[in-house]
Amino acid sequence: MSAIAKKIVLVGGGNAAGYFARAVVAAGRGAELTMIAAENVLPYERPALTKAFLHAESPARLPGFHTSVGGGGERQTAEWYATHGVEVILGTRVVDANLEEKTVVTDAGKSYSYDKLVVAIGCTALKLPSAIGGDLPGVHRVRDVADALALCDAMDGCAKGSVVIGGGYVGLEVAAALATRGLSPRVVMMEPHIMSRLWTREIAEKYEKLYEAKGTTFHRGAKVAKIIAGDDGRAAGVEVFALVPIRPRSRGGRRSLRTFPGVSLRPSLGFNPRPRRLSTPTDAFELHPDATLSSTAARRSSATSSSSASARARRSSRSRGSPPRRRRRGASPSTARSPRPARGSNRRACTPSATSPRFR
Repeated sequence: MSAIAKKIVLVGGGNAAGYFARAVVAAGRGAELTMIAAENVLPYERPALTKAFLHAESPARLPGFHTSVGGGGERQTAEWYATHGVEVILGTRVVDANLEEKTVVTDAGKSYSYDKLVVAIGCTALKLPSAIGGDLPGVHRVRDVADALALCDAMDGCAKGSVVIGGGYVGLEVAAALATRGLSPRVVMMEPHIMSRLWTREIAEKYEKLYEAKGTTFHRGAKVAKIIAGDDGRAAGVEVFALVPIRPRSRGGRRSLRTFPGVSLRPSLGFNPRPRRLSTPTDAFELHPDATLSSTAARRSSATSSSSASARARRSSRSRGSPPRRRRRGASPSTARSPRPARGSNRRACTPSATSPRFR
């Protein structure tokens, strides 16, 4: 199989690829560039997929937000690439690359040689594990135009409530689109408030109240345990557990469990990803550190008082003219100081006890 000779091969058709093509064209080298993209559409401003694209009325659609309108540049349509001599291969993936021979192979079986290779495939959206129901029908994530269109169709045909996992930019944008459709979204997030990486609690509270006035419910400090499947095999609810210690109301009492339609909360120990049933009050954080602190303080108080009494006795004997007591040569082992243990021997025999004034 002979390779098709190209000077610059660009793997990827996202936003970065579009802006790179713009820079190559600006340098007068558009005819030297070949772009291989997995999507069937030309590069576009991807952030728009969770903004005006999700609007119920007059939603944004391509070619309205092709690269590079987001940066104030010209809209790069198919005519734009053709005019500047850029070859664009859509709906094709690169499956192999030989960096020594400078060739790439596509899933169509074609090989392209290059002088310079640019990889701009971007990142992928986080997908929940299949073990907790992340691949159930009805679970949506937004990565490309096809994902966003599927989400729009699901919102337009949804007659029940909705759950949004995440309280960041994308989560709030999707929640806003759901709220405007009257779907009363429930936003589940591990943080104590929305946009916790950027906003203070005071700023977040203002926007949370605005969302709540539109029918949104926030479940803070919660992590997804699993996605519940309905009788038809589609996603029907989300089970989450609290990320805060929960104490029983009484010794041996049962834990309180918050529930609401479609979503259930299951408490957990701190941030333990595998929550377990609390069997004893000790597991429920009944063991308080004050007990340890108080016993330590008692030992230190006893040690301090003993040391102070010994000091007062020495000062009193000196004031009466009594010479200081010294250890005599050949004293009995009971009154002599213990010798230092040899290297490698068991040192624990010479370790002071927990009640000794020297143990601090």
